[in-house]
Amino acid sequence: MLSASLSVALLFPHLVLTLLQLQPSAGNFVSSICSPTDKYTNGSTFEFNLVHLIDYLYRDATTNGGFSTLSSGNWPDEAYGLIMCYDEYTVEDCISCLRNTTSLEASEICPRSKTAVIYYDQCFLRYSDKNFFSQVNSHDHYCSYDTISPPIDDASMKFVINFISNLSAEASQKPRMAALKMMVTDKGTISASVQCTRDLTPQGCRKCLQRAIDNDDFSRCSGNMNAAGMRLLYGSCYIKYETSWNLISINNSFQPKQYLTAGHPSVSPTPAPAANPPSEQLMTSKSPTNF
Repeated sequence: MLSASLSVALLFPHLVLTLLQLQPSAGNFVSSICSPTDKYTNGSTFEFNLVHLIDYLYRDATTNGGFSTLSSGNWPDEAYGLIMCYDEYTVEDCISCLRNTTSLEASEICPRSKTAVIYYDQCFLRYSDKNFFSQVNSHDHYCSYDTISPPIDDASMKFVINFISNLSAEASQKPRMAALKMMVTDKGTISASVQCTRDLTPQGCRKCLQRAIDNDDFSRCSGNMNAAGMRLLYGSCYIKYETSWNLISINNSFQPKQYLTAGHPSVSPTPAPAANPPSEQLMTSKSPTNF
């Protein structure tokens, strides 16, 4: 039996923090968090339910705006799953990524794990033998940051964090639980996107994003090093930012380039003292892609 539901929260007893530089293309595997002890046996009823679950998640998400939560089977062998595309990517990239989230690939990445989160560049898959729907998971996570560009100064980093915090409040009030924005300042540009799984309440979304900003994960990934760009993925929410301060061309490996440049004139920023935060010159926003 297959039932549509809501979703979110996988509480593993460990955290995963991987710092890599990525070169994404649609559907590229990024990282995974697999249960090391909670395993199913080959040929079991749970495995049968999981295979059907992942197949139906893909089908449902392609007709539901790149998001789906479903359960398959009956207790005690019921499987729960969630799949979601990141909203800043195109519909084509989303569908291409979803196509990669097959039960065969999941079984190869997390062999016989009953609980897993599998991250791709444009989407992620999550499943469990326990109902995690509508619960906030800001524990399991993956992080990558810009290792090529020079770090930004402390004042600019505070500006970036405040920018993301304001964007998080905006995203939690939107139907798709996502927000994207670019700002041109006297130091350069900053672009950011934040997103929650759509089964969360506005309060749950805000809680997940704010935890990501406030806790040590964000600090270790960007703050301590003041990284010029960062991506932080959780089981319930997602944060990404990139900066181009003082005309430095940063690594655009996980950025939709057309979003940052389309419709905006070339701006030559005036360098400001490092102690001063950037001041806003222009702000624009773009609605997430709907399909």
